[in-house]
Amino acid sequence: MTNRSAHLDPVRVELIKGALQSARSEMEALIDRTSMSPFIREKKDYFSAFFDQQGPLISGTRVPLAGNLIDCILEQYPKPEMRDEDLYIYNDPYWSNGAVSHLPDMVFVAPVFVGPRLIGFAEAWGHLWDIGGLMPGSISPDATSTFHEGILVPPTRIYRAGEFNEEVMRMFFS
Repeated sequence: MTNRSAHLDPVRVELIKGALQSARSEMEALIDRTSMSPFIREKKDYFSAFFDQQGPLISGTRVPLAGNLIDCILEQYPKPEMRDEDLYIYNDPYWSNGAVSHLPDMVFVAPVFVGPRLIGFAEAWGHLWDIGGLMPGSISPDATSTFHEGILVPPTRIYRAGEFNEEVMRMFFS
């Protein structure tokens, strides 16, 4: 046991664990209730998680164990440049070192702040219905390349301090 963990109050740890699990459950209920993707609504092909400020997972279920969902964001957007109400999106399996298995699995990451201090990240991931691949529904038996699955999105900031980045969305609607 390290000096740091020796000072942890087990009751406080359980309260925080329960609060994070409750927040994740609410996030997933909202995703389930509002999604237009049958992969999300019917197959439950989504999850949410919380990560600490360095990137390791602190609360999450059904999270892919290969790769890392936060490091690719941190490689492109240094923590000192992040703001409250920023939102990042990506689906690139190569940037995530395999955490994203195919392009329909879109990842959304938001930094979490307490006052001016970054304390971690909230993440939601879901299988989108159609991202411009060979056939609607996102799974084509004729796909022979990642590029046949649809648009490949590298780690990209779509909200900056609560302001929507219209230029990024033009890419999706063109």
